[in-house]
Amino acid sequence: MSRLQQLTITKPFNHRGIRKLIAYLKPNHHGLKLFVPACNFTKFYRRLTTKDSPILDHGITLLSIETQGDSSSSSDGEQSSLTKRDYDAYEVPYEVEKALIGIRKALMKPYIENGLAKLKRRRVYNPFYLDLLIKLNLVSKSSTYQLLFNKNSPPLDISCLLNKPIDIASIDNVIISAGRKFIESIVCFKDNWFFITQVDAFVRNAPDIDPCALDTKLIDYPETPAARIIQKSYKRSTWHEMVFLYGRFEFLVTGGIYGNIHDGCLKSFLGASLNVKTSIDEDEASPTIYILESPLSDNIYREERLLQNYSRRAACYKWGIRSTRFAIKGFGTLNSLYIDTIPLERAGSLILRCLAYNKFTTTDQEQLMGDIYAATVTYSIEIRRDTDDIISS
Repeated sequence: MSRLQQLTITKPFNHRGIRKLIAYLKPNHHGLKLFVPACNFTKFYRRLTTKDSPILDHGITLLSIETQGDSSSSSDGEQSSLTKRDYDAYEVPYEVEKALIGIRKALMKPYIENGLAKLKRRRVYNPFYLDLLIKLNLVSKSSTYQLLFNKNSPPLDISCLLNKPIDIASIDNVIISAGRKFIESIVCFKDNWFFITQVDAFVRNAPDIDPCALDTKLIDYPETPAARIIQKSYKRSTWHEMVFLYGRFEFLVTGGIYGNIHDGCLKSFLGASLNVKTSIDEDEASPTIYILESPLSDNIYREERLLQNYSRRAACYKWGIRSTRFAIKGFGTLNSLYIDTIPLERAGSLILRCLAYNKFTTTDQEQLMGDIYAATVTYSIEIRRDTDDIISS
């Protein structure tokens, strides 16, 4: 029997603890063998077994060893090779989950070393659903993804946020370089995954720079990019938003495709609101982020952000980062400042644009009056036709 198939428990056990351990472990133990120190085992040997080397009903072989010191010395060296991060990366088998809290880590070790434990999420070079995205022409066949490590995301230089007067151009450069990583990236949470096509950047907790951003003082400033699903609520409505947190910047995801790892359904979304089922612990989870290894220089373009209030001073900043490839295909949000369809919508868009840029010229006035007049005439004709239809009927 290989030492990797052995498990040594060095802490003293009473008969009640041993019986609970045997009762909780299930038959599907993959050949796991349990060793109990002789000083504890001998006392209760006759109570639990009737053979010299018995195999109990639960399929666990109980063997006595000569000294407690031998077992502890061999166990200490093996357990030092696995860290808490290693244990956290694997799903806990049922038989380990039902065991006593004090020995779960020791029971988990043979599963990991023998390759019997399943990873919580697949750690592969390319995400497991990348083939599906390629099949649907969402991702190019030549695209290569890599894990987002610290080395390709060094801490951001926030000196541009501290300079007086504020240099928006310097902030633009930081936002573009950081936001480019998130476009067409793939984010894997515990139960859900996302393919990102557009984000809106905000400077957190700096009203003198970006008064459009919400107050998020209770959330820390991660030095490397971190993705989170945050639950939001307003009045009686509740929804979820996905954000990238990177230093003093927040990148709100406003478009993309998402799915659940337990089924093959794909859903698209435009706007910040997500109708996604998420577990309680997923809001605080640290997901795996895959980014393009060599993004093209023209894979993004910038425009104004999606805001509820365009009268703020920072509403004109082009901190909305979009995927050029998906915009050409027609998948993207409308820019409220540049809607040019019917006269009434064109007039409303012009008013918002004047508010955002705090500028109203003679040309804008002439265009606005023409659009309002055209919208009024069209509206009056439609009302008149409806009235005639009612009278004639």
